[in-house]
Amino acid sequence: MLQESRSAEALQAEAAQRMAIVGQLTGGVVHDFNNILTVIAGTIEILADAVAGQPELEAVAGLISEAAARGASLTSHLLAFAHGKPSQPRDVDVNSLLVDAARLLRPTLGEQIEIDTVLAAGGSPALV
Repeated sequence: MLQESRSAEALQAEAAQRMAIVGQLTGGVVHDFNNILTVIAGTIEILADAVAGQPELEAVAGLISEAAARGASLTSHLLAFAHGKPSQPRDVDVNSLLVDAARLLRPTLGEQIEIDTVLAAGGSPALV
């Protein structure tokens, strides 16, 4: 019985150590990815100014800017996870999320692929 208890404690210690290593690795990757996003966000502002008055290119610049902002939000959640901080649930309009995702994907997928979205009536938010 005593040996089983020590074995369970050893397994828990190993699991905690693995989680700490995953957290450190995640923190490093998030930091590097944030640096990349900073360059993208700064560059897209310059590009957006350069394509002002060209609606199609302005739309593409807007999509890139929105994707960079979403990436920054994701990295902030990953960093919170890496530091063991619980995420704060928030209400999310799932319909808006789907519409935005489809809008971001359409230019990437090309004209041969069509995205049809079926949205919920009333658009109740979900706690995420």
